[in-house]
Amino acid sequence: MYIHSTVIRVKPEKVKEAVELLSSEKNQVFFLTRNGFSHFYIMEMMEEAGNLILQSFWESRADAQSVYADPKYAALLADLRSFLIAPPERIGNNLLAEFHRA
Repeated sequence: MYIHSTVIRVKPEKVKEAVELLSSEKNQVFFLTRNGFSHFYIMEMMEEAGNLILQSFWESRADAQSVYADPKYAALLADLRSFLIAPPERIGNNLLAEFHRA
């Protein structure tokens, strides 16, 4: 499994609006119809208000990377740009182990 993490910085008073946009039906449809997509989390750093961590889970890195070539993704980013106070930071991760309550 491949996990794509992005840190975005928004003004603390804009967190709710940014999360509403990120979790909008339009975004959900976009990701849920992508090959290899599993699930998505949106989190806020407790120590730094306005710093959001987005994590998407994919079957492979190639599946995740294919999103960036899609013009619809560029349109989704354009909607988000008005909330950003810094460029997004992207990090790719391969899942090596996991555990959870049965």
